[in-house]
Amino acid sequence: MKLSSLLFVASTLSPFAVSALTSADVPELLSFSEWKTLFNKTYCDEATELAAQQAFANNVKFIERHNAEEEQGQHGFRCGVNQVRYWE
Repeated sequence: MKLSSLLFVASTLSPFAVSALTSADVPELLSFSEWKTLFNKTYCDEATELAAQQAFANNVKFIERHNAEEEQGQHGFRCGVNQVRYWE
């Protein structure tokens, strides 16, 4: 998993984001279904969508672990989902 696939909540979304959204508009965590709807994601077939869903789930685990560590003072920033959550 690459950090480039994560949103540092303190920063703004990349230029590829839906222009009407800001980081304040996007919750740190979403379900895969909510994420697909928010960012208008579609897939060419079921296998591709399942692979994307698994990558999304892996990134959510990373986000949860990182943010728990941040709450304990181990990091100076929080992570959250964004429109590019599974760059590999």
